[in-house]
Amino acid sequence: MFTLKKVNFFDRFKFELNDRELKAVYRMMEKGGAPFEGGLTASKYMSLNKTSKATATRNVQHMNDIGALIKTGGGRLVSYQLNLSD
Repeated sequence: MFTLKKVNFFDRFKFELNDRELKAVYRMMEKGGAPFEGGLTASKYMSLNKTSKATATRNVQHMNDIGALIKTGGGRLVSYQLNLSD
């Protein structure tokens, strides 16, 4: 089931994501469908991609805007999970 969701995700978003964003998505999918521990945050994105806070925030926001991520929490506790729904 996860493989099908993964294929559908890439069919929907592969042309809208840049290389850094794809790297984060692949990392989030390593667990085979289990939620990314603690969700994706700007600080995790910064450390994964070796980017500035501004770039990390902009890229994570872009992924959220196109629907690739689902926002959980709010304020300083905001994190994101992959949107694997159809």
